Amino acid sequence: DIQLLRTLAGQPRWFGPGSRIIVTTKDRQLLKCHKIDNVYEVKFPSRELALQMLSRSAFGLDSPPDGFAELAVEVAELAGNLPLGLNIIGSSLGGMDKEEWMEMMPRFRYSLDR
Repeated sequence: DIQLLRTLAGQPRWFGPGSRIIVTTKDRQLLKCHKIDNVYEVKFPSRELALQMLSRSAFGLDSPPDGFAELAVEVAELAGNLPLGLNIIGSSLGGMDKEEWMEMMPRFRYSLDR
């Protein structure tokens, strides 16, 4: 929020030459209020790349093994194709068989689809 940004980085004199303040937000109005015009927009991985990232983390392979494709696609979607989430979830599922993945799905659907 605007007050938080003012509190954290309110005055340019607080920082030395060459200092950078990185603001992560979806709120473009917040950036406009602080006259921030140098914006880098982060792109999410494609569905294919997200599936590859999850597969590498879970299986050590570029794609899910036979029988895991549908589950892996759903897990990647539930993780929002976010790299950190894909890595964490993939690591936690690594070494599990298909039945164990299926047992985990209700928990993922409940906790990740929010």
